[in-house]
Amino acid sequence: MHYSRRQFIQTGVAAALATTAPASLGSVSVRESARVFKARDFGLAGDGIRDDGDALQRMLKAARSTSVPVILKFEAGHCYYIATGEKRYAFWLDGVRNWTIDGGGSIFLIDGALRFLSLTNSRQVRIARLKVDYSPLPFVDGLVVAKDAAAGTVDVSIDEGVKLPQLGGPSHSDGEQAFFGMFRYPGPYSTPDHVYLTVDYFFVQGVHQAAPVGSGQVVRVLTSKPSAVPFDRIVTGLWRMSIPVPGLAHCLGPGHTCHVENNRDVHFENVDIWSAPWFAFGIIGNTGELTFRHTHVRPKPGTTRLTSSWRDGFHVKNNRASLLWEDCIVQGTNDDAFNISEHTSSVVHAATATDLTIRQIFPLGIAAMQVGDRLVAYDKRKARTAGSARIKAIAVEQAAVDGSNPVAPLFHVSLDRPFALAQPEGALIWNDNDSNPNTVLRRCRIDESCRFRSAVTLEQCEINALSWFTGELYETPISGDVVVRDCTLRTGYGNPRIAVAIDAPVFDGKAPEQPVLRNYLFAGNKIWGDVVLHDCEMVAFEDNTFFDHNAHLDIRNVASVLMRDNIRCGQALSSLSCFPGAPASVNGVRVAITSPGAPCSLMKPFAAWRAAKSGGGNLLYHAIEEDIRPIYRVDAGCPNGDCYEVRLPVTEAGLPIILEEFAEPGYSVLTLSAYVYPGTSAACKVTVSTPHGGAGEAILPVGVWRSHRFKLPGATVGGPIWIALAAAHSLTIPGRQRVLLSDVKLLRR
Repeated sequence: MHYSRRQFIQTGVAAALATTAPASLGSVSVRESARVFKARDFGLAGDGIRDDGDALQRMLKAARSTSVPVILKFEAGHCYYIATGEKRYAFWLDGVRNWTIDGGGSIFLIDGALRFLSLTNSRQVRIARLKVDYSPLPFVDGLVVAKDAAAGTVDVSIDEGVKLPQLGGPSHSDGEQAFFGMFRYPGPYSTPDHVYLTVDYFFVQGVHQAAPVGSGQVVRVLTSKPSAVPFDRIVTGLWRMSIPVPGLAHCLGPGHTCHVENNRDVHFENVDIWSAPWFAFGIIGNTGELTFRHTHVRPKPGTTRLTSSWRDGFHVKNNRASLLWEDCIVQGTNDDAFNISEHTSSVVHAATATDLTIRQIFPLGIAAMQVGDRLVAYDKRKARTAGSARIKAIAVEQAAVDGSNPVAPLFHVSLDRPFALAQPEGALIWNDNDSNPNTVLRRCRIDESCRFRSAVTLEQCEINALSWFTGELYETPISGDVVVRDCTLRTGYGNPRIAVAIDAPVFDGKAPEQPVLRNYLFAGNKIWGDVVLHDCEMVAFEDNTFFDHNAHLDIRNVASVLMRDNIRCGQALSSLSCFPGAPASVNGVRVAITSPGAPCSLMKPFAAWRAAKSGGGNLLYHAIEEDIRPIYRVDAGCPNGDCYEVRLPVTEAGLPIILEEFAEPGYSVLTLSAYVYPGTSAACKVTVSTPHGGAGEAILPVGVWRSHRFKLPGATVGGPIWIALAAAHSLTIPGRQRVLLSDVKLLRR
């Protein structure tokens, strides 16, 4: 970034958006004075009544005519009603560079047929200080006052001051999707500032006016799926309901309320989305840096609204960019708060083992593929990952149009090595480079469910809903390399019982026999609700506090889990060794354990390292965890005198062969993943060597998982491999610093 974030905050948005721009503006490099376009100069009334759409388009047309950086400046305290736009967007920005939209804190009131922002193919753009709302709203909220299970109806008294909604049922127009309403009611972990955390769906067949109750307006809502409505649990006078407005709610229309695709360096700051007919944000295929600071998707503060967006708050797909959400609030979405994933592809043809034709399964938001990208395969038939390979060459074939239905293009790729697939056709493929690999959520308040497919880091967040780490047919990668630190995690939207779920997807009825999810660290969190750990390995839970007497750990098909220094209801939670026949509870916490092929191990604190071996005898996993002060001397025979000695107890016949990473003849390869706990500004250094010579070193950054690969000279069989940990830039590490090394593999041809 050319302009520091600290500088932007210190100078304030108003100063940063002055008529004569400073030397730099946010991440926008400004080498000359920016040109400011003021809303009032183009006749925008900002009274919330007159349509400012045409005047806004004149303002945008004038801004496009200049080649210098642009600032679009709107006055404070105004409400800009937009009922006309370009391609059904108030702001249609394509191919712009060095633009800033300064809303001045005003409201943009959007007609239901339009969306707010389409930003594509652009660079260095900032959107700041504005609020987005709709008129008419795509929903109305009210209190459930009557129910009739036999008729399949509920009566809802519309909140005071809210207009009676348009009556009727699904319109089947403008790309309308599943037409449902949403019950909201108090749950076991409701908070004083947000009571209605628990939800149930109500698929709507029609909305009709009923007899008024008192002075309010009452509508009768008929369901299209009576068996799916929990009539026996509905409490009239307590449960509330969001009702979809026909012709507006759930309509894809032109797209997301804020559509951000194929850009580089985009920054949102102090932006509020109070309502959205479909998805609030679509974040697709971007590069560089994308930041969202104080950017909220929530019901309008000071109102009785339940809903903000009918679908996801942030729908995040196929980004290479570094993504940061900081101090954001997501509430009232009737789908996920965050869906962070990549669209899955599938092998449709294999000319050879390394020449494949691949097509994305879902035909929109196409994930990019480039030479050098690392593709990962998943074998649905065997329910396991099938290695990785890099693209050596690629050709794209645009598919023939199937009437009005979109069809994804074909990618013909040549790979540097084959996948471990006996039958490539049908295998799932995702692109590691394109799967949001650098994503951080910090100090966010999230009251709706989260689907985390990609590697994410969550810091100091409050999540009052299910946090689900997994993958599925249309969305990958299969989750891993996750850090959750100093967060509050409760149940709520998504699952009334489970706060955290780490589990593998089931494709075609086939569940994994061995773990396929890898590398999770949960540290210093406060947890209300169950924790599910399925089909995963290298999971560390430490220094967490569990508050629910009735919650339990559900641990199945797990290769290695470290649990230490956790507290449950004021008492230390014992470390566990979970082999077949292990106790069903520890300290009163129910523990459900199955271990079909290999034991799982909830390991006790250990001074140097503990290994957990996955079944089959052909793959070794070692976990190494230690306090560094600054270096532990473990074996005097190692080259530098201060290091770990890791002996891999294998024979020539039993050496593991990993198809996704072949070593050169005469060499072995050691791979490992590392995480340096925060607590010092000094990064750590890992050095790997053998009696045959050094294999190299790598710098371990603080606070993120990183994978590393070391080429080992000589035919190392059963001999020592020395792993030394030290400070990266000094001889000592200040204070106590911990390093977690996991997923240590020896690879040999």
